[in-house]
Amino acid sequence: MIAVFRVGVLDAALAYAHRGLRVLPLHGVRDGACTCPRGADCGSPGKHPRTRHGVKDATTEEAIIRAWFARWPD
Repeated sequence: MIAVFRVGVLDAALAYAHRGLRVLPLHGVRDGACTCPRGADCGSPGKHPRTRHGVKDATTEEAIIRAWFARWPD
């Protein structure tokens, strides 16, 4: 069931990109803690970018978006 959900999110991200909206990967929340290195001490769990340059890394390029989902499927 989780794999179906992930495919749906990727499809949504690609649909946004194909419409010209830039997307980027965000950290998630797992077991009540952020997936970033700060974990439970994160002040913004699941609400900040996974990429080095944050929103400046947002893109509409399908290959990059697919690579992000391969690297961070959650």
